[in-house]
Amino acid sequence: MGLHYLDQDHPDFRRLGRGSRTLAVHAILRASLAGSRRFALQFDRARLLASLGEAAFTALMPHLPESPTAPPHLYEIYEDELSSDQRTILRRALSPAITDPKTGALPLHAIRSARARGEGGETRLRIGDSGGVVFFALSADEHAALLAEYELARIPSSIVDILEVDVEALEP
Repeated sequence: MGLHYLDQDHPDFRRLGRGSRTLAVHAILRASLAGSRRFALQFDRARLLASLGEAAFTALMPHLPESPTAPPHLYEIYEDELSSDQRTILRRALSPAITDPKTGALPLHAIRSARARGEGGETRLRIGDSGGVVFFALSADEHAALLAEYELARIPSSIVDILEVDVEALEP
């Protein structure tokens, strides 16, 4: 299945300033999560809790058992419906720019992978390797809006490519 891919190794992406690179990712997160109904995270509990804070962590994963479901050296997996509040927290957690002012911790570094699914169960967003890999699926109108946003911000559309990948075979 062909998915859009944010090519963070593309020379045009590397030439962008930090703010433009962050905007490029935020635009994908906004578009992909807007049409998503479910999400799954593979994460390090202690690091994500420390970087998000207890209130946001609990609001993002309200049904997470109090005790870890995986040994300390392994990542836990959490899946749930995606509410409006969770969507906001998830965008923050997946952002390459938001850090905890006290620790400087980046929540994204505690997340091994994330997936957001649409109404029919299709993958709309798949992030892996702590944000190093970003796959996304948008409708033609959503994709056109994303590219228009990039154009306004002077972000080259060449940083988005299409790859043939079996995204469903990837965790979670």
